[in-house]
Amino acid sequence: MSEEHHKPDTEHVLKALKDFQRRTVDYVFRRMYLDADLTRRFLVADEVGLGKTLVARGLIAKVVDHLWDRVERIDVVYICSNVDIARQNIARLYIADKHDFTPPSRLTLLPLHLHGLKDGRRLNFVAFTPGTSFDLKSRRGTGWERALLLRALREHWKLSGRAPYNVFSVGMMNPENFIARCDEMGNERVEEDVIAAFRGSLDSQEVNDKSAGRPGLRQRFEKLCGVFSRSDARPPAEAIEERNRVL
Repeated sequence: MSEEHHKPDTEHVLKALKDFQRRTVDYVFRRMYLDADLTRRFLVADEVGLGKTLVARGLIAKVVDHLWDRVERIDVVYICSNVDIARQNIARLYIADKHDFTPPSRLTLLPLHLHGLKDGRRLNFVAFTPGTSFDLKSRRGTGWERALLLRALREHWKLSGRAPYNVFSVGMMNPENFIARCDEMGNERVEEDVIAAFRGSLDSQEVNDKSAGRPGLRQRFEKLCGVFSRSDARPPAEAIEERNRVL
């Protein structure tokens, strides 16, 4: 039996806790999984240095033990303030022998990582940080996000030629670099279920737009391809703003 399928030793984890930490673990677990009026949210607010991370580890151990024979896969999602702390603490939270987890990433790039969660591992740890994962203030996204979008759209929208690259290569001084990035993205393993769901959402939005009498995203994108047909094009400000809105 592989390490990925070996049930973690819950008692070994719990024995490392102090009495007050163990009482907290038992109480939170009972409120979240056993009580008739159970809750799906619980806040542990101890002073600094009292071992909240250890309490979380103990709770994870009890939950994994509780769910092991009830579900096919258990995912632990850890949200932390920054990447350095996330990498440090997720190693402390991991309760199995093998420290194997998905590194912090942007949520929009999850299709590139989900296969690691689906390839037979029973227990998975995934870390996200607000700065890398939830900060969507950039309207144009990152180059990798746009390359993933183009990969998802190319076949679905039957895109061809250079124009789609020009639309998506915003912010890159050399458009050839974006094409190279797209070529590299084409070799990445992508979770097709997520891509299919994304395409389905686009199709639903197209129906809604048509019913409302407004141009859909595909029509707007194809119009942009006409404006950005050349990599050295100098489009008007309104076209640049429209590109940002579409992205």
